[in-house]
Amino acid sequence: MMFDRCSTHRDALGAFVDGELPGAGMQQVSGHLEGCASCAGEVDRLRGIGSLLRSAARVAAAPPPMLGLAGGVVARIGAEAAQSWRAVFDRAIEDWHWSIVGGGSVAATFV
Repeated sequence: MMFDRCSTHRDALGAFVDGELPGAGMQQVSGHLEGCASCAGEVDRLRGIGSLLRSAARVAAAPPPMLGLAGGVVARIGAEAAQSWRAVFDRAIEDWHWSIVGGGSVAATFV
């Protein structure tokens, strides 16, 4: 008889430890744990595993030694390209683009 009760509640022990059971289920498993040392030991074991996992997750990994190197290289290339003679010339031509188009339109009108 006790084995039947344990097998019924043993499947729910993980959800009980995680607080995922509905209220009635929590009460049933809690009542069973008061009278069953085997299941209570299993709950303690599950809580211990959870504590170990949480403590392992808290340990911060060391950042790689070259963190941000790729972003810095890309930013530097972009900055250098923006200051190159070619970029300055392109910006100067781009500014005169509308003047040239406007002048061409006026010249075409007179022709």
